[in-house]
Amino acid sequence: AGGAFAVPETLARSETSQPQHDPSSNVSPPFTKTRDKIYTELMASVNDLIIIFGDWKMGVMAGLYPARMMCVAVLDLLPRYISYRYHWSFASATYLLSLQALGAAFCLLILLPILSENLGKRFELSAVQKNVVLARLSLGFLSVSLLLEGIAPTIPTLIGGLLVGALGDGA
Repeated sequence: AGGAFAVPETLARSETSQPQHDPSSNVSPPFTKTRDKIYTELMASVNDLIIIFGDWKMGVMAGLYPARMMCVAVLDLLPRYISYRYHWSFASATYLLSLQALGAAFCLLILLPILSENLGKRFELSAVQKNVVLARLSLGFLSVSLLLEGIAPTIPTLIGGLLVGALGDGA
C-alpha cells in the first residue's frame, strides 16, 4: 500500500496539456522522464551502499544479521528448553523470562546511565568511544550469559545466566 504513493497513477494537469508526441516512438516522454528519475534515484542508492559497505566492518555487521535473527528465534524456544531440561511446567518457565525482563529494565533505566556517565567522567571518553566500550562490554556479558545458560546444572545458575544476559541485551 505504501508503494502506491511513490508511483503516480495519472499525470499532473500541466503535463497533460503538452503537445502530442509522434505515435511512432516506442516510449512516451512522461514515461521516459519517470524512468530516468527512477534510474537516477536507484544509482544514488547504489552509490550510498558502496560507500557504506566500503568499510569491511559494515560488511561483517551485515553478515552477522542472519545470526542475530536466528538468536531471536532460538530465544523463543527458551521456555520449552527450561521446562524440558528442569522438568518444570511451561508456565513456570515463562516466569523466568519475566525475571529477565525486570533485569533488563533495571539495566536500561538505572545501570546504563550510571555506567555511561562514569565512563565519560573517569576515563574522559568521547560519546563514540563510550558507545564502543559499552557495546563490547555488552557483548562480553551476552557471551558469558549464554555460556551460563547452556551449562547451567541448576535453576539458580540458569537464573544467574538470565540476569547476566540482561546486561548483554544492549548488544
